[in-house]
Amino acid sequence: MSQPTDPLSGAYAAYEQFEGKLSTAMDQLVATNGFAELFTTSATTMMAITRIANGVMDQAVRATRLAVRNDVVGLGRQLARTEDKLERLLQSVEAIEDRLAAIEGGGSGGSGTAAAAAPSASRSRSASAASADAGEPARKATVKRSAAKRSAVAAAAERSSAPSATGRTGRSGSTDGSEEGRS
Repeated sequence: MSQPTDPLSGAYAAYEQFEGKLSTAMDQLVATNGFAELFTTSATTMMAITRIANGVMDQAVRATRLAVRNDVVGLGRQLARTEDKLERLLQSVEAIEDRLAAIEGGGSGGSGTAAAAAPSASRSRSASAASADAGEPARKATVKRSAAKRSAVAAAAERSSAPSATGRTGRSGSTDGSEEGRS
């Protein structure tokens, strides 16, 4: 007598036979030049559609005049440059004020001649250097605070979706291009 056939094993055998025939047919299909051309055309078409969709989305965002990420990042960089310049200017003004205070303090009893001003100037340089050394921790703390403030402003600017204050000219980082050469 023959072995009893189980319906599950019969279905499994039919599945394996179908899978083998399908695999052979797919191998033959993939090996043809027509399939390669179809695949290349499909991939090219998908890339073009993606590019067009990205362009449409960019135009839609620009039409709403919302600031895009590049605008916000550019404004953050411009703000950081401006704050750095302002910090350097503040340090220069403080150094000049220290020199002036040293000159006024040391030169008040003099006759006002150039010979009397020369020692006073050398004293003001040494007093300025001493006050700069004494005020160095305070200046470092100021610089750290301004750097932390810049990074917080830049992070907030990147998260912001508010309209750009500069409009379309803000993408270059400067409205008149004068900032581009200087730092």
